[in-house]
Amino acid sequence: MCGRYTQTTNLRLIQEKFDLANEEMKELIENFRPNYNVAPTHMVQVIVQENDKLKMKLMKWGLVPSWAPDPKKFGFSTINARSEEIHTKASYKNLIPKRRCLIVADSFYEFEKVGKEKRPVRFMMKDKSVFSFAGLYDVWKKEGQNPIVSCTILTTQPNKTVAKYHNRMPVMLEAVNERPWLDPERKTYEDITPFLNPISEEQIIHYYANPAVNNVRNNAEHLIEEFDYSELGL
Repeated sequence: MCGRYTQTTNLRLIQEKFDLANEEMKELIENFRPNYNVAPTHMVQVIVQENDKLKMKLMKWGLVPSWAPDPKKFGFSTINARSEEIHTKASYKNLIPKRRCLIVADSFYEFEKVGKEKRPVRFMMKDKSVFSFAGLYDVWKKEGQNPIVSCTILTTQPNKTVAKYHNRMPVMLEAVNERPWLDPERKTYEDITPFLNPISEEQIIHYYANPAVNNVRNNAEHLIEEFDYSELGL
C-alpha cells in the first residue's frame, strides 16, 4: 500500500510540465506549502483532464464514493485501491471511464519493521523528479452540505526493490504514460491495464528517512534527509 508520500515540488514547475490551464493556478501557487509527510485526509494536488485541457485540483486523499450514505465511513480504507480489482469494486468501477487522475508526488514512504520499530524508507525517481501516481477520484454531494472531492492511489505488485519492504506499491506512471492515462478515449479496464504494472527497479532509488515520519504531525524538510540508524546504536 501507500500510506505516506511527499509533494515538495514547486507548483510553477508542475504547471510548466503539464501546461496546466486552470485559472486557479495563481492562487494554488501562492498558497502552496511543501508537504514532507502527506497523510490520509490531507488535501493533495491532483491533475485531471477537462475538455482536452489539463487542470490541477485539490482533493482529499481517501476516496468517498458519490453514492456513500455517510462520507465519514469512507476515507482511510480507500486511500489505496488494488489495481487488479478496481473493475469489480463498487467504489471504483464506474470511475474508470471518466474519473482517472494524476496524483502529483516526488516520493513515497514504506516502513520496514525492525523489532518494535518502523523505519521509514523513502522511494523516488532516480533523477529525483516529480512524478504521478495513477489515481481515481469522485465527487460526493448532498443538499445542504459541502461537496467532497476525493481521490485514491492505485496499487500494484511491487518491483524487486519495494518487495523487500512491502507486498504492494503505488502505480508510479512513467512520464510518457501520464497523458495517456488521462485520455478520455480509454474507457474500459482493458484500455488502462497496460499502465498498471510496477515501475522497474532501475528507475527508482531509496534510502532510510527520518523516523519522525512515523508521526503524521511531523512535517518538515529534515524528514526527507537520509537517516543513519547506526547513530542511534540500532
